[in-house]
Amino acid sequence: MKLQIKVTQPEKQAKTCLIIGLFEDGALTGTAKIIDKASHGFLTQLIEQGAFEGKMGQILPLYRLAHTQFEHILLVGCGKAKKFSPTGFRKAVIAAMKALATSKTTQATCYLTELEVDDKTLAWKVRQIAEAARDGLYRFDLFKSEKEPAPALKEFIIPLSDVKEQKTCEEALRQGLAVADGVLLAKNLGNTPSNVCTPSFLAEQAKDLAKAYPALSVKILGEKEMQKLGMGALLAVSQGSAEEAKLISLEYKGTAKKEAPVALVGK
Repeated sequence: MKLQIKVTQPEKQAKTCLIIGLFEDGALTGTAKIIDKASHGFLTQLIEQGAFEGKMGQILPLYRLAHTQFEHILLVGCGKAKKFSPTGFRKAVIAAMKALATSKTTQATCYLTELEVDDKTLAWKVRQIAEAARDGLYRFDLFKSEKEPAPALKEFIIPLSDVKEQKTCEEALRQGLAVADGVLLAKNLGNTPSNVCTPSFLAEQAKDLAKAYPALSVKILGEKEMQKLGMGALLAVSQGSAEEAKLISLEYKGTAKKEAPVALVGK
C-alpha cells in the first residue's frame, strides 16, 4: 500500500473512500460539515436518530450518499471529545484500517487529521497515521497453507489544505513509515516459530540490516568468544539447546557525535 501526502479538498476526492472521525457529542469536523451540507443533513440525522453514536472504534460505511458525488464514506467513532488522547487517535486510525482491510476499497483519503489532539501538531498526526495504518493492516500468515486475501487497498492519502505544511508533513510521513517498517520487522521475527527464528537466523537478519543501511554496523559473537568474556550467565540460558548461542550487537552511527547514545538490550 502506498501512503502519500496530497494537497487537496474533499470535493476532489469524491471517488475515493473518505475517512471521517465523529465524536460522541455529535460535533462535526470541517469535512463532515461539507458532507452533511451536501447530503441535506444526512450525517446530522444519523447522529440524532442514534444510528451512529460515535463510540471509540465504531465503524459505519456509507455508499453513494444521496444528493452528493461521494461514492464511499467511512465514519469512525472517536469516543468523548474531552477524553480524546494520542492513544485514542491511534485507535481511531487502526479501526479505520481494519475496516478497509476487509473491504474492496482500493483508495482512501484520511481526514482524521482534522481531529484535535491536545498539544499535538499536524505533523505528529501524520506520523501517527503512517505508523497506525501499517499496524492496522498487519497480518502474519507466512506459515499458513491457506492465506487470507491481501487487502484491496492500494493507495492511502493524507490530505492537506495548505501547501505550506507539505514539506514538514512529508518528513513526518517518512519518519512514520520508517518506524512502521521497524515495528513490522520486529513483529515478524517475534511471530516466527523458535525452530526457525534461531540465534543463527537472527544473526543473518542483523547482517542483512547492516548491509541495507550504511549507518548500521554489526558484530556477532559465538560461544567461544562469549566464554572468553566471562558471559557465563548468558551462556547458561542456551545450555539445553542444540543451537549455538550468539550475541548480536547492532550499532547505529547516524547522529551527531556529541549526542548521547541509547542502548537497547534484549535476549
